[in-house]
Amino acid sequence: MTRDVWPLLTDTTRTIDGLDRVVAEMNRRLPQPVLKDDWFQYRKQDQDARVVALTRMVRIVSGLRAVKLLGERGYLQEMGVLLRTVDDFCDEITFLIEGHAEGKPGNQAQRFIDHFFAETLISHGPGSGRVQGPDRVKRDKVRAGQSRFLQPENPSDVQVTVGKVDRAFDSYVHGGY
Repeated sequence: MTRDVWPLLTDTTRTIDGLDRVVAEMNRRLPQPVLKDDWFQYRKQDQDARVVALTRMVRIVSGLRAVKLLGERGYLQEMGVLLRTVDDFCDEITFLIEGHAEGKPGNQAQRFIDHFFAETLISHGPGSGRVQGPDRVKRDKVRAGQSRFLQPENPSDVQVTVGKVDRAFDSYVHGGY
């Protein structure tokens, strides 16, 4: 690695550390999770957009740390996969905070929140057959919520741009080069 990259890596680390402190502070302000069953599933009592956003923020910070480490070692394809997940989580946070000013999430955001908390670990005990996953909120609904929240002059521009970013990262996720 060339010496001219080191200042950038130092700044990147400092930025990620700052994000980590924001996540820790947000977590500190929310009620702590409690053990819900014998499968060691911890759950927050308040099941709202703040908790979902916090889980996404944790994954963003973790993903960015991993991206930095992979980049230092030259694993560019794997960086792209993780950046796609980080990008998706950023999109979801923007989507979830759309209704925050009104004090209530929109219908699609509430559906997203409900599905998030509906997922649990699958038991291995008797009667633990195949479990059908939730009918997830589609990405186009997330993009539409982002556009409403960001209030651009032309909302479809945001949706088109985010769609292009998603498709670019899709190549990394699905092994295209």
